[in-house]
Amino acid sequence: MVKRLITELIVEGVLREILEEDILTNRQFIKFTKESEQGSGILTLSETFDLWDYHPISYAYYYGTLGKFYTVEIQGSFAYIGGVYDGQPIIGKFDISTGDPIWIKKYDISDASLSSPEFYAIKIDGSNNIILIGNALYSEDYEKSTIIIKVDTNGGLLWAKHLRAGTSYEETFGADIDSAGNIIGTGRNYTLIGTGAWIYKLNTNGSLVWCYVFKEDQNTIGHDILIDGFNIYTIGWRYGNRIYLMKLDTNGTPEWQYLIGATVDNAYTRMVLAPDNKIVIVSHKYVYGYNDRTQILKYDKEGNKVWGYEFAQPDNFYIDDLAVDNRGSIFLVGISGGEGVLIKWTKDGTLEFRKDVKHKDGYNTKFKGINITGNNDIYIVGAQNLADETYNAIFSFRNYGTIKSINLNVVDESFNYKDTVGSKTKFVWDKFEDKTANLPVNNITPVVSDVTSDFLKYML
Repeated sequence: MVKRLITELIVEGVLREILEEDILTNRQFIKFTKESEQGSGILTLSETFDLWDYHPISYAYYYGTLGKFYTVEIQGSFAYIGGVYDGQPIIGKFDISTGDPIWIKKYDISDASLSSPEFYAIKIDGSNNIILIGNALYSEDYEKSTIIIKVDTNGGLLWAKHLRAGTSYEETFGADIDSAGNIIGTGRNYTLIGTGAWIYKLNTNGSLVWCYVFKEDQNTIGHDILIDGFNIYTIGWRYGNRIYLMKLDTNGTPEWQYLIGATVDNAYTRMVLAPDNKIVIVSHKYVYGYNDRTQILKYDKEGNKVWGYEFAQPDNFYIDDLAVDNRGSIFLVGISGGEGVLIKWTKDGTLEFRKDVKHKDGYNTKFKGINITGNNDIYIVGAQNLADETYNAIFSFRNYGTIKSINLNVVDESFNYKDTVGSKTKFVWDKFEDKTANLPVNNITPVVSDVTSDFLKYML
């Protein structure tokens, strides 16, 4: 029965689904004999092939453009990527099977006195509009504040907003959209509360619906947003203490908030909803370039711990993003020194592999964002240094395969990990205040240009 199903699944292009469940023993090097059904029996063909060469997606490309890809969202056969080129925001639509750009638009924000943009989320709404969320430096006060750019399915500008209440930080580090296309973001806001966290909601036209600021004792920073139906989950870090996880309703009213995980200073956190309806969280400590604790945690949607592990890594090790495939496997991406890092955990919390990707000539490889296709192929965006320049780059490969590249080496690494200490602690914010009336949402008008022809791809 399994052999007959394999033949049918080859035709459907999802061969690996049945192999992982029933056959795979050596996932890196397995070879497989094709079989086909004839009448009521099975005819075995003599041809064999390497499983990882069967599916066409496996490449690493850099593009002849200076900049960095920050974030990626997959929809169908296309990847939508947000990043920076020539110091300005870009949004691009790419064919995931080839790495070819369909279109790439640049949105020059210099006329709005904005520069040095960086991005943390790109989302696709129900009308196939694309929303890019991040921060930029405002030249009048030299502090970063939030910018949001919304475009149609062809990259045409719908609107762009600049969220700035004063002369200090109003940054967004994480955002999501609900089923109606409303945007909910979180980050750090100094003007409205004094180095506290904020959470805000914009409607589909970019108008502010509500904005709340909150903090506990000293500094608090929001890092990510997850929307599940009518529930909003936000995560971040409370100064000198622990990660917080908070659940709110669609009006921004908190239902509960817990401190979770181990005590950690200056953590950076991300989260994603897994197929089993559990929340997967990753955080790393970052203090003056030193990281002594990375945590990976799994919680249910009521804030109860399912499992959690922590591991120590050397200086300059950071996890920037995570994703889960449709089996629940968890993938973390980041950097270790000058190398891109990909780490895989099973849905039950077992480390499966760590791969460090490095350029053979010692140039820095940077993994920044990750998403996973419906076929469970991995799609990573970031940057590749070559000599003294940094180029936009894409790395795409199969779930258990390796990158096909002439210049990149993939090195298997391992590390020890242990159970994370610390139980959840319920608490109340010292301050949780409505600041809707205090947050201006300013219109900006980026100059839009098509730069697709600049993005000539080159094999890494």
